[in-house]
Amino acid sequence: MNTWKLKPASDYLALYVEYIWALEVTEPSQQSALLLPNPSANAVLSPSADKHVYRKNGFKLEVQGGHWLSAYTEELYVDDTHPRQLLGVKFFPEGAFGLGLMQEHRPSQKIIQPLPACLRWSDEININCPKRAATVIESQLLSLPPANDQRVWENVRKARLHINEGKSLDLLPMSRRTLERQFSLVTGLSLKQYEQMVRMDRLIWAIYQEQAERIDWSDLAYRFGFSDQPYLIRQLKKAIGVTPKRYLIEKHLSIDLFGDFNH
Repeated sequence: MNTWKLKPASDYLALYVEYIWALEVTEPSQQSALLLPNPSANAVLSPSADKHVYRKNGFKLEVQGGHWLSAYTEELYVDDTHPRQLLGVKFFPEGAFGLGLMQEHRPSQKIIQPLPACLRWSDEININCPKRAATVIESQLLSLPPANDQRVWENVRKARLHINEGKSLDLLPMSRRTLERQFSLVTGLSLKQYEQMVRMDRLIWAIYQEQAERIDWSDLAYRFGFSDQPYLIRQLKKAIGVTPKRYLIEKHLSIDLFGDFNH
């Protein structure tokens, strides 16, 4: 498996895009990759002949070629049973809205959707040349005119940064009710959901890097702000779909929405 990720070269795009990534599956595996719950949308570009299979709560979602993967709050699995190439864009939670690639979230919005017309796989793309491939994607994104309410985008961006940095949202110059409404419309998540996802993401990576016999669950509960060990275990199982003990034994290939790869 070949992978890479790059920050946008454009300072303008860096406000909206976390990174551009690539993944090439060269040796199929019978073990599915775990996609951790993620608050960000990803544009996934791929040759039209490539098939992608996602699994969620026992259901199989199949898509051919490029597609849009929206934010989601429960684990997904993706099959790596056949060779394929993917080039993607991981947006900040509010980034796709700010660039005009998506409108306000709807409760019925599907996880997998068609790609916006401006994003497409082309003959110019060679994922073995990271900078060149990233340049192709950036040129496609830079062709977009500024869209949507930039004031709302900026409010949501500030809220996200405050949460990531552990700052109080009360420091922002707007009511909690207004902020909650704008955050939900732009990201599809409540502020509480986003806070929980950030905390869980950090917890999962901390666990992933530890040896099973060395993990102190009580200490982890304290460090990550859970009331006690049983509550941490329940929330962790809800996030990754299996018990922590089983996860530590199997340690699926974990992908932070394709961009962060760990074996």
